[in-house]
Amino acid sequence: MEADPVFQGTTIPAAVVEVHALSAGHFSLPEEQFVKPAAAGARSTVPSLCFLIQHISSQTGVTTRIVFDLGVRRDINRYSEPIRRHVATRQPLNTDPDVVKSLETGGLGPDDIDYVIYSHVRKPKYLLRETPLTPVRFTGITLASRETSPAAASSSAPVH
Repeated sequence: MEADPVFQGTTIPAAVVEVHALSAGHFSLPEEQFVKPAAAGARSTVPSLCFLIQHISSQTGVTTRIVFDLGVRRDINRYSEPIRRHVATRQPLNTDPDVVKSLETGGLGPDDIDYVIYSHVRKPKYLLRETPLTPVRFTGITLASRETSPAAASSSAPVH
């Protein structure tokens, strides 16, 4: 253990995590959104990434696994009509492998995940029924996003 300057001399165990990038398909973006200057109409294929974060407690030896974001849905037809129109602007789009297949490549399955954190989503019910990591597939997980507060849950913002 080492002294932590924030807590003025108290001793806390070192916290270490492993972070793994998970492939969740690919999609196309207009270069003008991220490259300047960009040729008119130029597009680039970019990865859709998720991240597996693993922490092994130095005190208990228990491993906690978090998946940050889930990538593009395997079945894009399950998106709402506005999102399907948006996804059409991201062609070519490939949803294989999805996050589940990427986890399986590393020897993990849905039941090995403790938490899923969404970086952007509009309504909690979206979390519960329409993502690749629904509770039906990932039992016992905790879902989290910045929009899961009661105020956001009652928001009329469109599902993203």
